[in-house]
Amino acid sequence: MNPSMFATLAFLAFMVFVFSVLVGALIYAESQLQTPPQTTTSSTLVSTTSSTSSTTSSIFASTTQIQTTTSTLPGVISVTYSPKNIYHLDDVYINMSSSRSSDQPYVIYLNGLLRDQTHSDTYSILSVSGGEYEVIVSRHGFKNVSVKFDVDKTTYGNSKETSIKLSPGERQKAIGSGKASVRFYGSSSCSICASVRPRLNKLVDDNRECVVYEKLSAVIHPEEVLPGLLPTIVVEGRYGLFKISGMVSMDKVKDMIKRASGCGVN
Repeated sequence: MNPSMFATLAFLAFMVFVFSVLVGALIYAESQLQTPPQTTTSSTLVSTTSSTSSTTSSIFASTTQIQTTTSTLPGVISVTYSPKNIYHLDDVYINMSSSRSSDQPYVIYLNGLLRDQTHSDTYSILSVSGGEYEVIVSRHGFKNVSVKFDVDKTTYGNSKETSIKLSPGERQKAIGSGKASVRFYGSSSCSICASVRPRLNKLVDDNRECVVYEKLSAVIHPEEVLPGLLPTIVVEGRYGLFKISGMVSMDKVKDMIKRASGCGVN
């Protein structure tokens, strides 16, 4: 074999080797493109799961926050008081209601000082003195609420209100509520009237829940006055009307109130 022939064969053999290497490299590269590494897939899945879990957790956290905000909104307390007109030594009734049920007590503050706690919807402040009052009612989970009222410095029996004649409609409204209408007819020149009136005033003040009271002039309003001695006391209720005159005992007047209205008196 001459040298040129040998060189040609060597060159062809080298070219076959190079071609084989290139083909093998192409096949390996193609196989890598068609089948991604398992570690990459695993990493992608983990990342996706983590992201989904994070999103789900965020949704649940948001929902929980909304529910918590809704359930912790403070409730509403409504407070009123009675009677409408309050006089020295009257009893005042604080009436309370809540927008939702609760096993927590109402906490009562009177003029800025802790007064009491109660589970009842009504709280009594007994024998108030004349002046201004503020009642604050607190309850756990509810907004505080306050109510203010003024107390006349005179008792009901001595107040100007009792010197005003009520209309028949006003009397009937009081009688219909279970009270007795007590009417005292006297005059400035009546010495017995001066003795009876203070005792009747006290009886009325001690039984405010049972009585509506009028102190009237026997001269200006003679229609119900009994003949004879003054004063005349008229007691009217849903069960009847009774009259008495002269130097009467308060026990007798109490009995008239009970019989006329059915209301128990002290």
